[in-house]
Amino acid sequence: MKACDICLEKECKAKGGVGSCNCKTCKVYDQCNKKLRATIRITLKCTQSCKHCCYSCSPTKDTHMSIETATKVAEFLKANEVFSVNLMGGEIFCNPNWREILDVIIPTVTYARIVTNGDWAVDEREFASHIAKHTNAYISISKDQWHTNENIKEAEKLVVENNIPTKTSDLNESDFSLVPVGRAEYSGGLYSMFGTYCSNPEHHYSFLIDEEGKIYKCGFGMWDYADINDYQNGGFGKRFKEFNRVFYDTFIPNCSRCSMSYRFS
Repeated sequence: MKACDICLEKECKAKGGVGSCNCKTCKVYDQCNKKLRATIRITLKCTQSCKHCCYSCSPTKDTHMSIETATKVAEFLKANEVFSVNLMGGEIFCNPNWREILDVIIPTVTYARIVTNGDWAVDEREFASHIAKHTNAYISISKDQWHTNENIKEAEKLVVENNIPTKTSDLNESDFSLVPVGRAEYSGGLYSMFGTYCSNPEHHYSFLIDEEGKIYKCGFGMWDYADINDYQNGGFGKRFKEFNRVFYDTFIPNCSRCSMSYRFS
C-alpha cells in the first residue's frame, strides 16, 4: 500500500505531486504519520466506573468481543496493512477470552499498545507474562485523578519483572481536558468549546473498531461508516480516504457539537 492511498492532504496531488511514494521502500517510513492506526475495543466491562470514561464502561457491562470477531479483525488488519493498534476496553482482562483475542490480533501489526488501569495485578497476575510473549507489544498504564490507582505499583512491578516496555500516563489535568463524550459528556472544557480532538494530525489516520467489528471515525465511538466484514480482502484504504476527506471538509466547531450531530443524525 502507498501512503497516497490514504493520504488526506489536499496539497499532495493538487499541487503537482505524482503520488510516487511507496511504504515498502520509504527511508523515513517510521516518521511518516500516513499509516492506518486502529483502536480496538474488546470489552465494555471494567473494574472501575471512572467519571471521564468515553465509553461509559463499568463492572456491570457484559459486552465482549468474541474470538470469532477477533479473528476477523486480525484478517482485516493484515489485509489492509494497518500499522499499529491500541487495544483497550473497558479493562481488557474482563473479557473472558482476552488471551486468545490478544494472541490473534497483536502479531498482525508492527506495534501494539495495551491500555490498562493495572487492576489485573490483583485479579489476573499472569496478564503481564502473557503480554511478554509478544515482542511488538507494550503496556500503557493509566494513572490519573480519574482512576483509583490502587494497583498501579504492583502492576508496574510485574511489568518490570517480565521485561515489558511500558509507559505510565501520570497525568495531573482537570476536567477542562476531557473529551465530552460518554460519561464525560457534560464535563465542559477545551473540546466542549474550542476544538476537536481529531483535528490533531496525529489522529487523522486513526479509527475505532468495536466489539462487533463496526468501524468508527472517532476513537471515542462516533460516526460508524464501515464494517470489517466488508474489507476482509483489502480495499479499506479507499473507503477510509473517501469518508475522511468529506469529514474534514465539514466545519465542526467542537467535540460537543460533533457528538450531538452524531446522536441526532
